[in-house]
Amino acid sequence: VTGLPSRHGGRITLGVRPEDCTVGGTNPQVTGNVYGVEPTGDLTYLTVKAGDKLIEVKARRDYRAELNTPETVSFDPPRIYLFDGDTGLRLR
Repeated sequence: VTGLPSRHGGRITLGVRPEDCTVGGTNPQVTGNVYGVEPTGDLTYLTVKAGDKLIEVKARRDYRAELNTPETVSFDPPRIYLFDGDTGLRLR
């Protein structure tokens, strides 16, 4: 991912909005298991559990998946926010 801090001595927390995530794709990715699927009519909210973290994605209205099946989530690199894991201050 371009624009990452070249040096950081601690933990970094990644933040991204659900509308800036894509199911599948080739950008920076996280793979986890489907934790929840909530069709709302005009879109579907997908929750993927990666490790102990939950990732919310706004998916296509016709997206469906079985719980606990593997799924990959991609992020739009310019829309990724990075925070210092200890202070919570935004790095980028």
